[in-house]
Amino acid sequence: MDNWAEALEEYKKLSLHSPSGSLTYQAALDLGLHAFQKKDYAEATRMFFNIVDNFPGSPNLPFIYFLIGESYYNSREYKKALPHYLFIIEKGPGGYFSEAALLREGMTLVRLGNYKKAIEELQAHVNRYPNSELLQEATFWLAEARFLSQDYQGA
Repeated sequence: MDNWAEALEEYKKLSLHSPSGSLTYQAALDLGLHAFQKKDYAEATRMFFNIVDNFPGSPNLPFIYFLIGESYYNSREYKKALPHYLFIIEKGPGGYFSEAALLREGMTLVRLGNYKKAIEELQAHVNRYPNSELLQEATFWLAEARFLSQDYQGA
């Protein structure tokens, strides 16, 4: 048995004995991040949903929802990714994850072929965050959405 499988077994034992304990939270987060880094997005999503379900008051929920969205996005499950980005945009506290979620929403809409809505959201990102480190990426995706929608005047 490798360390990953052993860690998952220990987590399961921990979560049975203390489903809402701080160590259970940290273990789920650590294992979810490890699975995400290994590109095991199904396992990462499972761990992140465990946190959402068992720790609804966590101040890290915007981060967790972002990671769920990223897991689905990286798995090319764009329709599943979108609500998690929207949750952050609508209910998040602002800051980096709200900004990144707005960009990812636009990217996801491009992937889904909803170019008109993608253009609106990506333009909102560019307007709202003109000095952002994500501006170049947002501008690229905005041009991509305009190109794919054949809106050449805006590109």
